[in-house]
Amino acid sequence: MQRLRGLGRHLSLSRRRSGMAAREAGHFDVVIVGGGNSAGYACRELAERGFAGRVAVVSAEPVAPYERPALTKAFLHPPGAKVRARLPGFHTCVGGGGDRQTEAWYKEHNVTLMLDSLATALDLGAKKVIVESGDEALAITYDKLILATGAAALGPKDIGMENPELANVFTIREEAPAMEMIQALEAGQDSDSKRHLVIVGGGYIGMETAAALSGWGYETTMVFPDDHILARLFPDAIAEVFEAHLANRGIKVLNQTGVVGLVPSEADPSQVGGVKLKSGDVLPADFVVFGVGARINQALFKEAGLAPGEGRTGGVKVNGDFQTSDPDVFAIGDIAALHGLRRFEHVDFCRKSAQRAAAAIAAGPSGEGFPYLPYFYSRLFEYTDAPL
Repeated sequence: MQRLRGLGRHLSLSRRRSGMAAREAGHFDVVIVGGGNSAGYACRELAERGFAGRVAVVSAEPVAPYERPALTKAFLHPPGAKVRARLPGFHTCVGGGGDRQTEAWYKEHNVTLMLDSLATALDLGAKKVIVESGDEALAITYDKLILATGAAALGPKDIGMENPELANVFTIREEAPAMEMIQALEAGQDSDSKRHLVIVGGGYIGMETAAALSGWGYETTMVFPDDHILARLFPDAIAEVFEAHLANRGIKVLNQTGVVGLVPSEADPSQVGGVKLKSGDVLPADFVVFGVGARINQALFKEAGLAPGEGRTGGVKVNGDFQTSDPDVFAIGDIAALHGLRRFEHVDFCRKSAQRAAAAIAAGPSGEGFPYLPYFYSRLFEYTDAPL
């Protein structure tokens, strides 16, 4: 039975074991908290600069860092597609033209991967991180710390949906639950009846997911409250072009439509059977994917007292070398608020911020600014003869 899972678990402080003493587990020259895209690129930069110290990567996921954007692109391609991304094929840093960093690569470069491990507490004064690993709590110390905690996809429970715990409801942020979704979709293809797939959200994730999953043969519908897809980026004219492409591929686009809940299946009440709209209507749905945004994982550094981004920016304030208010602590990727003013939740910024922070650790801070021009890209219908 497939159920919703999410990345935010790796900073769930509620899992801290009350009263359990942490076992001292050694000292590292650099500790990286978070095992996503940024972590992989930081390790590569350290290696390329000849950094000889011991490095540890603390990651909630059970696999080495990988190129997360693949999860809404080639990873979702239908059976029979020429290319279907699978690990180890998209470990970092293949997306940036670098080596495929498998677990063997990290071992070769003196990097300890602490996988399936949760960083639950940070003591800046003692330079110590408490890590839950298996059935024990570990204490590791550092000279330099890189926070790369990223963000967690928002699911139905986060946005107040009715019946949020139904099976066959997914978000796309981690490889393991995304693979569970793939397996559920593959099993669903054995059904003789018409199957329905609903994508909740009309943004970047929603558009890419709909484009990739429509090739599976399911009746696919996008539902979102905005006037058109990618409302934060696209003017009307560009949105109309993309919506026409989606419609021509058989994807229904229901804009200006709110979703209030999930409806159990009549055949199996533990599974989703429909999506309830604000109007009261119910769309049939054998599978539902939520692409309604993300929330940065900030509990660890908020408790530690690092200076935050200004106002609604959120995250951790960093300078041009990605140092926080504690000069021995760096923050990169989604959580880094450059000069406290802006954050960029994009893979390019994850890579470049990781490289800059690692360079500052290996060679000393540059003291320079970090001019950054954000951009946007997407890949749609790559598995077809007419990709966009």
